[in-house]
Amino acid sequence: MHTDALTTLVANDALREILDTRRRTRRPRPPRKKLRVRVGWALVEVGLRLIR
Repeated sequence: MHTDALTTLVANDALREILDTRRRTRRPRPPRKKLRVRVGWALVEVGLRLIR
């Protein structure tokens, strides 16, 4: 239950950031790489918490 809450929280955060980057179409290119890295690190953190 606790881990499910964590994963949904991470997913919601990622979705929110993706939507934010889409909303800001003034910029020539959205920071997609940064977002991917951040999501990856979030998943790693969740994984480490699961192992513990």
